[in-house]
Amino acid sequence: MAELFGKATGVSGGRGGSMHLYDVTKGFLGGYAIVAAHLPLAVGLGLASQMKKEDFVTLCFFGDGSVGEGEFHEALNMSVLWKTPTIFFCENNLYGMGVPSRNRCPRRSKLAAAYNMPAVSIDGMDVIAVHEATQKAVAHARAGNGPYFIEAMTYRYRGHSMADPELYRLKDEVEQYRKRDCIERLKTQMMKAGQLDEAKYQEIAARVEQVVEESVEFSERSPQPGLETLFHYITKEPARG
Repeated sequence: MAELFGKATGVSGGRGGSMHLYDVTKGFLGGYAIVAAHLPLAVGLGLASQMKKEDFVTLCFFGDGSVGEGEFHEALNMSVLWKTPTIFFCENNLYGMGVPSRNRCPRRSKLAAAYNMPAVSIDGMDVIAVHEATQKAVAHARAGNGPYFIEAMTYRYRGHSMADPELYRLKDEVEQYRKRDCIERLKTQMMKAGQLDEAKYQEIAARVEQVVEESVEFSERSPQPGLETLFHYITKEPARG
């Protein structure tokens, strides 16, 4: 949260902001502002763990709009050739910014077949289905069988950005998808299974709200990066004679 506020206490010292969260201690190696730019990096991370004989799997998340970028195809191709333990997880929310997927290739998982990569398309609004598919993909990659492709069909309730007027879809469509909300569906499933009741759910919700509020308060109290740190982490090129 402090990083979102651009504060010195953020995981990237306030230099990354919302686009470049990075925490190597958690195995979270960054978000990237350039569409699809992180896919080749995911292949490289998979190759590194493979060469070091580490029991790591790289899980790479990206939106459906990424498949139109050259890096997407290069990454899939290299990952298959090198059999890297990389899982490509495509969140297909049916819109590439304001362009509906019906005007484009609707199923991204089919593209993986061009590279002889196993792929599956799942209901991204079903928490259990996502968990099970990811477990299968992790087992596949960790066993040395190479990459795996998951396409989770999902939906975003809000615009692509704060500047998005959302003129490309009807409010009724959004409300219909809200009825399939993944959290509400999981809540219903757990209640039917006797794993959760309303009191327990409210307790969890209150705890989450408290964590968020404390994070915001901490971030607001945190200092801005000092001007004296302006050139930190910048390597100057040696002078050329």
